[in-house]
Amino acid sequence: MKSGRKVNGTKLIRAVSVLCMFALICGAWCSMGNLVKDKTMSGTSQLYNFYQLEKNTVDVLLVGSSHTYSSVNTCMLFDEYGITSFDMACGGQPVWISYTYLEEGLKTQRPKLIVCDIFMIQREKEEITDAALRGLINIKMSPQKWKAINVSSNAKVFNSLGIFLNFPYTHTRYGELTESDFLDYSRENFNGYMPYWGVGSEMRKFDNEIIDAASVTESEPIAALAEEYLRKVCELCVQEDIPLLLMNPPFPGLTEEAQRKYNYAEAVAGEYGVPVLDGNKYVEEIGIVWTEDMYDTNHLNYQGSLKFTKWLGEYLNANYDLKDHSNDPRYQHWADESDRFYHEAVLSNTLAEIDEAGAYIRELQANSGLSAAVTLTGKWEKSEEDISGLMRELNPDWNRENALLLDEETVVFSASASEEDYREHFDYGRVVLELSQESGKAAVRSNEEEYQSAKNGINFVVYDKTAQAVIDSACFNLEKGVLKRTS
Repeated sequence: MKSGRKVNGTKLIRAVSVLCMFALICGAWCSMGNLVKDKTMSGTSQLYNFYQLEKNTVDVLLVGSSHTYSSVNTCMLFDEYGITSFDMACGGQPVWISYTYLEEGLKTQRPKLIVCDIFMIQREKEEITDAALRGLINIKMSPQKWKAINVSSNAKVFNSLGIFLNFPYTHTRYGELTESDFLDYSRENFNGYMPYWGVGSEMRKFDNEIIDAASVTESEPIAALAEEYLRKVCELCVQEDIPLLLMNPPFPGLTEEAQRKYNYAEAVAGEYGVPVLDGNKYVEEIGIVWTEDMYDTNHLNYQGSLKFTKWLGEYLNANYDLKDHSNDPRYQHWADESDRFYHEAVLSNTLAEIDEAGAYIRELQANSGLSAAVTLTGKWEKSEEDISGLMRELNPDWNRENALLLDEETVVFSASASEEDYREHFDYGRVVLELSQESGKAAVRSNEEEYQSAKNGINFVVYDKTAQAVIDSACFNLEKGVLKRTS
């Protein structure tokens, strides 16, 4: 009897060991899965963040292409109207993939309105790029995903089973990993919104003839597959008793052929009583200036998205029963994302565009939650009067120190070039700032990365507590007695 119990005990230990080993392998596999996911703008980060949302908190669910995630500012919709929205989009998304995203979205959300972007409805199936197909890889396995894969099948680019299982594509990227793969890609978008900044070179020299969309009254049939799934989107919304709105943000690359197809899609939508907001017909009303508000010929930039979102928000507020959730603690996630967006994206880009040192300091002082490491390098004394004024704006008690660390307006650390060499660390959680001096030269590093310094001038490294990151670094170099930004 004793030996029998011993054998059974041994078997139990082996079984538990096998289970533990299996659990460890599964855990490691899942952890590595997030690391090796393709972190392009193909819906990876949007889907990841969508799956984290609390159930039934999204009032406006938007599906579509990059025109959706670059044009509809979900943070602005919440800040201005208290509307909780999400851009569930991926680059080049055709309407049959929009339909699958919509099906996926309705598994956890019960929106008050669905908005579908129709930019890609003008394209033939053969024109759909692999970016859209990549948008299917990270959808959770389901019959709907399998059907979408088969509809979108392109054997030259992808293997259907590989897309469905996900891992044949993600777990073959180990040799392709770069530093960006180790960053938190969930922070790349703001409830799906991913703005484009500035005006691209394509638009700075843009002088093409602009099509007057409103003057194009004829229509031209869209591809049969596109029409089939446009109707499926309309019918699904009817079945779910959820209002549907089709939209098309404005873009100057419009052709007459494309507009005829948009007119056809609008007629199909009309059969179901679905309104269409074709931004190309309302460019003046929205206030779009092509050479200022476009990133390229197809995409609005950040400034353009503000104009389009304001126009869209006013329409939504006037035509749908959407509650203002701005003071409801259940929807704090949207308030937090708006705050993060301002600090991590807007303020970062604002600082990056400032070329004058005094204006840079005033912008720092106008915003809370910032820490700034400030150093003087080279022969800054050549313009000591100007530098002195700037340093005293930062610290009224400045006494020719060449290194300062400010926490908002409080001086946390200061040192002068005459002091012995030092290396001081300041831990902000995700980021450790290091101020050091060797042979009288001050330098700043964060997480071991050293920042560029002006040859002769003043330097800033700015950490934002809300963004939990260094949001800008700037060097202002003395050139002929004038401080000019060099980076």
